[in-house]
Amino acid sequence: MKENNNKKFKLTTLSLILVIALVIGITYAAFNFTGIGNLVNSISTETVTMVYTEGTNKISLENALPTEDETGMKL
Repeated sequence: MKENNNKKFKLTTLSLILVIALVIGITYAAFNFTGIGNLVNSISTETVTMVYTEGTNKISLENALPTEDETGMKL
C-alpha cells in the first residue's frame, strides 16, 4: 500500500513540475515575442488598392482626384 501511494506522490510531483515549467516557458516566450517589422499588407479590389506598411503612422492618397458620380458608377 505504501509503495502505491509513493508512486502516486512521485507522479503527482512530476506532473506539477512539468505544468509549472510549461507555464514559465510559455510566459517567457509571450513576453519576449517581437512582431515589429517591415511587412507590407495590401488589399486590392477592382477599383481600390490599399497598401499599409508597418511602422508608419500616416495615410497617404496618391493620384486621387475627385470624380463625378456618373463617372464613378461607370468605373
